[in-house]
Amino acid sequence: MAQQPPEFTTTYEYSPLEPRHIRLLECARCDAFEDDTPGFTYRIVHVEVPENDPAPAFEAISYTWGDPLKTSVLPIHGTAGHIALTANLTRGLPHISQQSATRRLWIDQLCINQADNAEKSAQVGLMSEIYSKARRIIVWLGPEDDSSRACMEWCNALNGLLTVVPNAERMQVDKKNYHDAYRFLAIKESFMNGSWGPRFTTAITDFWSRMYFTRGWVVQEYLLARELIILTGNIWFSVQDLEDMFCVPPNTENSGSYRQLIQLKRWKYNGEEPLGFFRKMSTCAQEFTTKVPADRLYSMTGLLEDIKFVPNYDETTKQNFTRFAATVAQKFGSLDFVGLCAATVDLKIPDTLEEFKHFPSWVPSWSEYPLFTPYRLVVGGTNTAMNDILWNAAAGRKHIQEQPLIYTTLYQLHVRGKIVDWIDVISSRTMIGKERDHFNTDATYLDGLIETLKEDLSCCSAWEPVDLVHFLNGATHNGREIESYNSAQKILKPETRNTTIQPVNEHGANDRLALILMIGRGRRMATTENGKLALVPFIESRAKSETRHGSPIVILHGCSVPLVLECVDKTRNEYRVIGEAYVEKYMLGGAVTWDETEADEFILV
Repeated sequence: MAQQPPEFTTTYEYSPLEPRHIRLLECARCDAFEDDTPGFTYRIVHVEVPENDPAPAFEAISYTWGDPLKTSVLPIHGTAGHIALTANLTRGLPHISQQSATRRLWIDQLCINQADNAEKSAQVGLMSEIYSKARRIIVWLGPEDDSSRACMEWCNALNGLLTVVPNAERMQVDKKNYHDAYRFLAIKESFMNGSWGPRFTTAITDFWSRMYFTRGWVVQEYLLARELIILTGNIWFSVQDLEDMFCVPPNTENSGSYRQLIQLKRWKYNGEEPLGFFRKMSTCAQEFTTKVPADRLYSMTGLLEDIKFVPNYDETTKQNFTRFAATVAQKFGSLDFVGLCAATVDLKIPDTLEEFKHFPSWVPSWSEYPLFTPYRLVVGGTNTAMNDILWNAAAGRKHIQEQPLIYTTLYQLHVRGKIVDWIDVISSRTMIGKERDHFNTDATYLDGLIETLKEDLSCCSAWEPVDLVHFLNGATHNGREIESYNSAQKILKPETRNTTIQPVNEHGANDRLALILMIGRGRRMATTENGKLALVPFIESRAKSETRHGSPIVILHGCSVPLVLECVDKTRNEYRVIGEAYVEKYMLGGAVTWDETEADEFILV
């Protein structure tokens, strides 16, 4: 059995940083080594990152630590100390230094005193500015190999090919008539018609399988960059090269993360913050990972403009996540993050980590499973794509933070709104059960759903499958009108749709119908005491009994969708969040009939 190599430690003595200052690794060429490879000496310098003025010229490095074991040391010129490095950075630093245009690098592993929690907290709070103000971001993917060499060969050949095809000017980035859609379709078509051999497809697949494209911290680093180069050894790729390789049809199951990263870079979500941030978090939660679970939030907060949230590594995860949610509420007047909460779900999932249990019910854990079970209405249903979200249950009213934020002791949030209805009857069956996957769109399954609804909900007694699909289709459209070609009738009979997209997949399932049904995952259909049809959370929603109302349906100022709450202490007006709801006639402000000053107070716990 091979012995574990000894781990090196850092002996360099970091001097304290002043506010808004960062360290940079300054690299200077020295005499070449015997193999003529350029060598470098390194020293640490301090510079200020001004709040409003441009920062001094430097480049920031985007990479993954990989194995945290420190396998080498970097001597710091002018001192007797050195800084211990992981294997991935040890391999990458010579290539990064060679490609640097400024000779000044910001690398978290070297430029942050990792043993000082206070400094680490402050520097993480500056990271969005570091990556957005850097002259360039250098991405280190790892050493070059046969696949990266083949990818570069393909990129060069592609650029030559696109100069001679029909409509070539529309496909060349430097031409006046360039349009990215033409380039995308031309590249995709070239693979589908067999213009390229399997060697290139395999190489591009291998390229995307590098660890970098699955790590959570790289998302904000990649998205905030003004300019990027991507290194594998001494081979470097441009952002355009990556976008071209993105056009190649994926032939691997593990294609979600890199596709999300490239799509987020190319097609930015529109709309006001913080909704755009919530959508990014929901998109990235299922695709990107962090070694430290709490970093799933800290690695992304830089994408929320002007929030100025600084994680405190001396606080617990619960305190940090609660403080972040409260800060969003105060800064933006938005409570939409409450629609992403799943405190009731987190406690029921066997693999939920201890640090994410027992959060306040209004504080999201930003975990993959709760964010996607069910699909969150507040950030868009299953029919979202890049479409706007128009839900406006609070009729545009913002949350106003009148009370001091007391999350550090009581974990409470004071909000205002009204109980607009109560759950009356809840169906005994979810739309999509655990035993069902998204290929189950056959008539037998639909008929079974309809029969259950007819028995449970009197308003559905005359329903046919088309009525169910029409209702669910409305819930997936995010407040937009349903287009005629997306009607329930055409969804149920895909052969009548005038579209070039194949409506039935290789399993024989109707994909469009499957997406419609998926809005019901984690929910049950219900009727309210006011006679409205609704989708309510499967877990802990309560129907009306002989002695009490069902769960209250509440519209809070600052939340764009209705919420189901549960009163836990009537005398103190304390409520627990059960989850978001879709209620017909309420989603676009139809239930808001009170003056803003007449709203009731709820204390979320």
